[in-house]
Amino acid sequence: MRRRLFILITVLTLLAAACSGSDSADVAESESGSFDSPAATEAPASAQSPAFDRSDDDSSKAEGETLLGDGGVDAAVVVDLGRDIIFEAWVTVAVEDVGTASSDAVATIERFGGYVFGQETTGAPNPRTTLTFKVRPERFREALAALGDIGELRSQVISADDVTERVVDLESRITTVETSVERLRDLLSKATDMKTIAEIETQLLDRETQLETLRGQLRTIEDRVSLATITLTITETFADPGLDVNVSAYPDADLTGASCPGDSYLEVEEGTEVTVCFEFVNTGDTLLGGFTLRDPVLDVELDDLTLVYGTLDRAIEPGESIMLVATTEVDRTVQTRARITAIPTNPDGEVLEGRAISQTVGISLRALQRTELPGFLDGFEGSIDLLVRIWEGLLLALGAALPFAVVIGVIWGLLRLVRRGRPTKPDPGEGESV
Repeated sequence: MRRRLFILITVLTLLAAACSGSDSADVAESESGSFDSPAATEAPASAQSPAFDRSDDDSSKAEGETLLGDGGVDAAVVVDLGRDIIFEAWVTVAVEDVGTASSDAVATIERFGGYVFGQETTGAPNPRTTLTFKVRPERFREALAALGDIGELRSQVISADDVTERVVDLESRITTVETSVERLRDLLSKATDMKTIAEIETQLLDRETQLETLRGQLRTIEDRVSLATITLTITETFADPGLDVNVSAYPDADLTGASCPGDSYLEVEEGTEVTVCFEFVNTGDTLLGGFTLRDPVLDVELDDLTLVYGTLDRAIEPGESIMLVATTEVDRTVQTRARITAIPTNPDGEVLEGRAISQTVGISLRALQRTELPGFLDGFEGSIDLLVRIWEGLLLALGAALPFAVVIGVIWGLLRLVRRGRPTKPDPGEGESV
């Protein structure tokens, strides 16, 4: 018995070790396969790239910067896995000649078996064209990277949407509706009653309409899966000037602008001095100079402002900013209205005609009534004022009562005179002798 028990325990131990080894192998295989899963190959939702001073050397790429074609989307791996993925990309590049760049982009896509699906072009003063390309998913990444030679990358967004479950769901629903349609057609062929025929025809029409709708949705998804989409926007270099103006304020007369930027809506007591901050930011791709500013509400111009940082001696480059301040006393509620203009130029200092920028911005400055507690002098002045008012009231009452007193005195005097002139009646007992 002991010998048989030992053999049984040994066999169970070996079986347990074998099962454990099998599970470990499955886990290892699953982990190694996870790097090829669609989730691992999906591109980030958005990838933005700076538009200026880009170098072709990969070592010069800034942290977080994504060059054209980057994003980790390997369509070939996803296609091999049999997943239904919709690949799309939106790219913006800047070039010196929009027309030539458009032709080069079309030729580039045609080399990868793609074609132009749509085009929209705008002329001067801001020439640009938007091209929509279709290309096979397995050539998507190569075609996207090849477009990097067209011009200077401004922005790039890549997406990979897995629609496998949606395709399976649509196919299942289509199969169900097809079965329902066939069943209704069979019932319709056997029906003899006109009412029944009418009801079946109505239901059959609804099912056929639903079936065509589902088939249309499936075809749309399959078309988007079978061909990746690249939307390329080509703009002209130094053709997109931009200026962002921020106006704010904070309490205190401070020409150093230490608390700039302040608030866009400010409430202060009447008579309070505030500092108004004006910030200019070059958000375009051109140099900006020739600034002017005029605020008729504050009655200030550019020459009246104090420079906190930046420079007005030269045109500011893209991304640069200027901060200027002015002080004013808030004696009433106002809405400021500053008009700012700027002139864009190219790197050679030549003015870009027809592209001047102007903006009108402002802030709200609300004046509140003073709420200070009264002091000793305020109380003394209030007491004197009260006494004066009482004295004035007494004089007013005396003046009002005086005419009545005169009238009453006259009436009383007349009554006295009347009483004195009236003869007295003799006493009946007077003059009789005893």
